[in-house]
Amino acid sequence: GGGAPAAARGPGARLRATMDDAMPPVLPLDLIAAKLRTQVYDMEEGSYGFESSDPDFGIEIVKVDVPKKDGGLGLDLVGVLRGKGGLGLTLVDRVTEGGNAAATNKIMPGDTLTYVGVEPDRMTRVEALSLERTVEAIRDYADDDEVTLVLKRLVRRATIKCVVQMPSGETTEISCRAGTNLRGELLRGRAELYAEGTERYDQRFLQGDCRGEGVCGTCIVKVLSGSELLTDQGTVEEDALKGAPFSWRLACQTVVGRDNVPGELRLRLQPQMGSDGKVDNEFRRGQW
Repeated sequence: GGGAPAAARGPGARLRATMDDAMPPVLPLDLIAAKLRTQVYDMEEGSYGFESSDPDFGIEIVKVDVPKKDGGLGLDLVGVLRGKGGLGLTLVDRVTEGGNAAATNKIMPGDTLTYVGVEPDRMTRVEALSLERTVEAIRDYADDDEVTLVLKRLVRRATIKCVVQMPSGETTEISCRAGTNLRGELLRGRAELYAEGTERYDQRFLQGDCRGEGVCGTCIVKVLSGSELLTDQGTVEEDALKGAPFSWRLACQTVVGRDNVPGELRLRLQPQMGSDGKVDNEFRRGQW
């Protein structure tokens, strides 16, 4: 029991679900099962879930309210994997044409249920449960006129072309997958991310980076175009860049491929570096 979170629990960045007419192609159920791995979310509570084991694929979270006008949900479920203690992998096998679920146009074969119930306080977690336990949980809401479903969907990650301008003026291109961390992608592409002499946000007289922990504020990039492809700034990033231009971002706090949409991102590295080749730390002055 308990209310479902805004996004299902689990590590890593999520790909936001976008509901439009361009639904992603359906993968064979056995291929979906092969590309999912079991993740322990809470050992004490016995909470398990599924994440993608294939770097080319990510997880979208789909939330849909299904009005039950005539009959049930209109979903055929299938147990693909069975584990011990009532655990397993249950997938949507078929969405009944003309049924209640089909009317929402948001549920696809291959989706796996994570929560079912009535919001806000009658939601049951069913992720990583066997077919029998999943069906049993759904039956608990047989008398309700509308049921909320939260599902996970395996989708191919979009590709973002990242054009990076180096401090020398030279440019290079890095192909990034949606849902990946910008710092990690830049380092993977051997980009010159850090400028020697940049004062840290957390320790003024100490130089060097924090290895992506988000406390030093030195992995600065300037977004030249494609900002809509990046996640919004969080509190940590806003604090570390207080007084800096709005086009500056912290690479370690930024995820590429917002909404799993492809596109082109253009960046300039080390924007705090002046034309004289020296780091300008003036933007830090109001932070201490």
